[in-house]
Amino acid sequence: MSIDHSKIAEIIINTTIFGALSEDIRLMVASKMTEEVFNAKENIVNYGDKGDSLYLIESGLVEVIGKDVITDEEFVLAHLGPGDCFGEMSLLTGELRSATVRTFEPTKVLSLDNESFNKL
Repeated sequence: MSIDHSKIAEIIINTTIFGALSEDIRLMVASKMTEEVFNAKENIVNYGDKGDSLYLIESGLVEVIGKDVITDEEFVLAHLGPGDCFGEMSLLTGELRSATVRTFEPTKVLSLDNESFNKL
């Protein structure tokens, strides 16, 4: 599937993390992003995994699920939809993921991997 980088640059202008960048920089970021589609009830990232990508929800809905370190019970931290980002803290700090992100419905995300992020 071919990705329209101009379309991605338009999407990311409305995000907190990329919105203040110039159009040229947004196009560079867009050229490094990949598009992934997930089914309903599918994990995009898992608690404790290495944080190696930042994700931007293009369409769909996800829940961010934390884990109680004492009881090991899961709890919902947030619900995110189109235009929301996740994974940026693990990407920036290199720490393990502190939550699982699971889809409610079919969800399309744009992702930027660690290598591309560091090159930019």
